[in-house]
Amino acid sequence: MSRVIDYILYFFFYSAAGWLVESIYCSVGEKKWINRGFLTGPICPIYGTGAVIFSVCLAPFKDKWYLVFLIGLVLADIVEFITSLIMEKLFHARWWDYSDRFLNIQGRICFKHSIYWGIASLVFTYMVHPFTTQKIFVHLPNQYKGVILAVILVIFVLDLINAVRAAMDIRKLMMKLAGLYDNIATAVGGIRNTVEQGFENLQNKITKQGIKLATWTSEINQQLSEARKNFDSMQNEPTNKDAKREEKKAYRIITRSSALRASAKNRIDYIEEILDAIKARIKDDDDEMY
Repeated sequence: MSRVIDYILYFFFYSAAGWLVESIYCSVGEKKWINRGFLTGPICPIYGTGAVIFSVCLAPFKDKWYLVFLIGLVLADIVEFITSLIMEKLFHARWWDYSDRFLNIQGRICFKHSIYWGIASLVFTYMVHPFTTQKIFVHLPNQYKGVILAVILVIFVLDLINAVRAAMDIRKLMMKLAGLYDNIATAVGGIRNTVEQGFENLQNKITKQGIKLATWTSEINQQLSEARKNFDSMQNEPTNKDAKREEKKAYRIITRSSALRASAKNRIDYIEEILDAIKARIKDDDDEMY
């Protein structure tokens, strides 16, 4: 039981350490403090998960550094790939995207970052973890570990619940945008197929169903306006003291991920562009009718 508690404490310790390093790294680039991570508190669970996996799986190969490098690289890639899938399922958008990187797999992992993970596994195994266990955790009394862990778990669970509530709001927005996007893409595909059948056929079809198409366009535009309003509100930090914690958390989540913002914005811009084209076509056809 004591060993299990140690590993759980490792998870939270390295999650906090990873959060600190990543926040500093991103803050230097942006020249302002950026609180990284999905949760409100100083924690990035992906780093804690990776550290625990490293500490368990790499220990048997500690005498062979090249195996530590290769196995650590593979394990980290698996964790990153699975995390990407989960975040995409949750938000209907990419939390990070390596699609433009050399030797990437679905844009979730790439060669460059894999090498970084391999180097990180070496640093962790031979420097960081020995220091942590021998210089920090060795001074932590066993009788207090359970109490410390209980307090951390309570705070973590409350923070997680708050984050999930906010994530659900963002998920609803992304699902709506995805639905509108698919709806528009299907309509555009139908129009293109009609064009292939002949311009005259297209003219007759649009003339006969102009009102129906205009009504559909109006409905899509209304839904898009609501989605954009929600998206814009999430990007503006709530100043009202009575603002819900979910609203504040939604702002933090969506502003911390450039990939998430870009995905939502691109979908909105695409839908608006197609709607404008359809409206212009309807107007042109109306002019030709008279």
